[in-house]
Amino acid sequence: RGGQSLEMFRAATEREARREQLLDQLVRATRVVTDERLQQEFELKHGPGGVKLQVRHILFMPNVLKSEAIRGGRKPNEIDMDQLKQQARQLAEDALARIRAGADFAAVASEVSHDQSSKPKGGELAHYDGRLYGNAFRDAVMALQQGGVSEVVESGAGFHLVQLVSRADTRLEEVRAALVEEMLAAEPTWQEKQGLLQALQSSADLQLW
Repeated sequence: RGGQSLEMFRAATEREARREQLLDQLVRATRVVTDERLQQEFELKHGPGGVKLQVRHILFMPNVLKSEAIRGGRKPNEIDMDQLKQQARQLAEDALARIRAGADFAAVASEVSHDQSSKPKGGELAHYDGRLYGNAFRDAVMALQQGGVSEVVESGAGFHLVQLVSRADTRLEEVRAALVEEMLAAEPTWQEKQGLLQALQSSADLQLW
């Protein structure tokens, strides 16, 4: 379709494959692991400051209760948000009482939480980094022992119950050598290859024929 013979297509494909292979080799040979990049990779793998947390929560949201009331036939201007906040808090207190009485946290989360993204996973927050839901939520997490459940915590989203499933603390020096080796051997990214190619082209003395 492009007007090439099979031989021409094969030759062009081979040139492109050799070019990509050479770029991969050059990236690996010239790659430098800076302290900044190492810290980023460390925190990506082991959490901010080397603290990796597995956290579950149950969330009750006044806005969800408002939507339910509207679907039930109430007019928006007839809804008292302060009343809905109290209702959301009471739902959190009721859920906490169930858990304190022996109910499984994940099972309760899957049944009643308003957070539709974590609800199917028993309330688990993937890759919790200490910023989601603000300072009060983070403080509650950091105050818990492994397996512990918080009191009701208020955030801009609503009212939470928080469970710290696990906590792993890692020091950078413990994993520095392994991380550096892993980063140097990693598959070159498109950005790395393009950056190297542009640097070579900008420093080269090119003649066009």
